[in-house]
This record gives sequence, structure tokens and C-alpha cells, in this order.
Amino acid sequence: MLTFTKTFKLYVFKDKASADLTIRVTDNYAQTFNISLVDLQEIVDTYDIGTGFNKNINGQFWLVQLKYSTPRPQTPNTYVRFSVYTGGVGHQYRIDPEDMLELKKDLFYQLNNNMYWDSK
Repeated sequence: MLTFTKTFKLYVFKDKASADLTIRVTDNYAQTFNISLVDLQEIVDTYDIGTGFNKNINGQFWLVQLKYSTPRPQTPNTYVRFSVYTGGVGHQYRIDPEDMLELKKDLFYQLNNNMYWDSK
């Protein structure tokens, strides 16, 4: 079985101006969100500035922000809060800041290179 080993799996569809962003939950379970390239670029550009990225996208509320402590302030820990709420159901992920940098690099690479799934 092919397991999920990376926090993010990204497929950029330049011809559709969208991306499938998959977030790993366990080795055998992940969640995929379809998002516009404009919104994804905004996420990677603003998650670590001020209050981060928060926006309604296609009926989903997205909140992505760099945090410096857990809900218990006495426990310092830097992570990225990555939350998506749909129809009253929320999904929250705590992402390592290094994984966000990898996502940013992967997005740049896929936008600037021909991928095998791109239209010929």
C-alpha cells in the first residue's frame, strides 16, 4: 500500500487555475480540498503575517495562521494553525512551519514547470 508520508500533497492545474491540496491526517487517511490558485498563493504569502489568512472560499471558511503558543500559553510551541470549516463542521490541523515552506516551494515549482498531468 502507498501511504501518505508528507504533510501536503499538491497538484496544480494551471489550465483550470486551481489546485488539489491534500493534507495528511495519518499514514492511511488524508483530506483533499480544491482551491483556486489565487487563494492558495494568498495563503502561502500571508499565513505568517499578522493574523494570517482568513477568507470564505466556495462556502468554506479558511483560517491559516502562524501561532507561537498552544491553547495553553504556558506551553510555547510554534506551529501553523490550518483550519477549514464547511457546513458547521470544522477540520483543524497543526502544521510544522517547515512543511508550510515546502508547500510554498512546491507551489512555485509546479507553477513554473510542466507537470506530467498538465495539458499538452
